[in-house]
Amino acid sequence: METTIYYFTGTGNSLKAARDLCEKLKGCELIPIAKVWEMEDLVSTSKKVGFFFPLYYSGLPKIVLDFVKELEVYKSNYFFACVTSAEDLNEYPLQQIEKIL
Repeated sequence: METTIYYFTGTGNSLKAARDLCEKLKGCELIPIAKVWEMEDLVSTSKKVGFFFPLYYSGLPKIVLDFVKELEVYKSNYFFACVTSAEDLNEYPLQQIEKIL
């Protein structure tokens, strides 16, 4: 795949946002973090990797944090993220991902 979007959703908002973007991209695959986060050898072979998730207590949900730490992205050269929230956003969740990658 050209692009893989990993998503975690509680109410469905992050899934909706991820699905909307994926439909507009060529060669895009959606993968639910909740189904793959405990798998061994988490490897993405996509050139572009995205993460969609809700804001939890001003940061990343723990499942997303753990997943991003374990995911191998050595073939990827472009990363993006989308944070869904009903509240004002801060940059902290994006800084958390940037620090890990």
